[in-house]
Amino acid sequence: MNDFIFYLTEGIQHILDINGLDHCLFVTLLATRFNFNEWRKLVLLLSAFTLGHSISLFLGNLLSPYINSDLIELLIPITIIAMGVQNILFSKKQVSLFLQLSTIFSFGLIHGLGFSSFFRAMMMGISNSIVVPLFSFNLGIEIGQLIILSALLLPFFFLNKSKNLNYWRMIVINTLGILISILWLFV
Repeated sequence: MNDFIFYLTEGIQHILDINGLDHCLFVTLLATRFNFNEWRKLVLLLSAFTLGHSISLFLGNLLSPYINSDLIELLIPITIIAMGVQNILFSKKQVSLFLQLSTIFSFGLIHGLGFSSFFRAMMMGISNSIVVPLFSFNLGIEIGQLIILSALLLPFFFLNKSKNLNYWRMIVINTLGILISILWLFV
């Protein structure tokens, strides 16, 4: 049980840590496309991200010597830029749920690969099996994402009173997210 709690806590901290700002920004941009009453769909999309993240953490542990970490570190801000651009260019009615799930899942794969070598190092000497650490760590990621989502949805609920204000909130937040991610590409 100690391993479970340790990795669960690490997963939550990974998402909420200021050094994990890419996850916070990704969840924030994803949330801007949705109204408060669409929270179930948003949770489903976040779970697709976590599933992709889980798979790539597992595969990353097996394939670590073959992963180009520089490429992955380049792709992470690109996924955030892509999310922001997609949000600005397309309304949620123009993007099918399948396409949204596929996109978010693939972004989860990329983000998980970016963390896989650290996760593997974190497991060394602590755990003999990958099952409990992988499950509890990704459960922690899901909980962390839900914490961020909860913090975002409450203000969004009050801002949803005006369609025009809701639109401009989405444009401003996504534009800022794109600019931050572009800076990450060059820093």
